[in-house]
Amino acid sequence: EQKDWMENKCPVKKAEKYLIEKGFATIQDIQTWKLEIEKQIDEDVLRAKESPWPEISHLYENVY
Repeated sequence: EQKDWMENKCPVKKAEKYLIEKGFATIQDIQTWKLEIEKQIDEDVLRAKESPWPEISHLYENVY
């Protein structure tokens, strides 16, 4: 079931296919974007891990 979903219904895969079919991107473009995204995520995770925890007094700020 999961394999079927990944092959036929995954919105990311569908978007990739659409962009390639319509000529908006190439396979190389998509591979480059994926690498850039992975790099950005890795940098953000590292920054978050190195950052101090917020003060407990800020726990409920900006919660709607």
